[in-house]
Amino acid sequence: MNDPIDPQLLLLIGRLEGKLDALIQSSHRQSVQIVEIESRLMRLEASRAWLVGAASVISVIATVAYNLVVK
Repeated sequence: MNDPIDPQLLLLIGRLEGKLDALIQSSHRQSVQIVEIESRLMRLEASRAWLVGAASVISVIATVAYNLVVK
């Protein structure tokens, strides 16, 4: 009942544990990077939306001004 544990088995378990720890750390780093990228993307989208809105307002004003001058 008290069989000795094979040293090769212990070595393999240790390697597996090390690889699992590395995988967990890599996953955490990727999660942090995803959050940072989402934040940058939201800022970029907001600035683009503002730019498109401003361009629309300017084009409407220019059209109205043109029509007032021409007529």
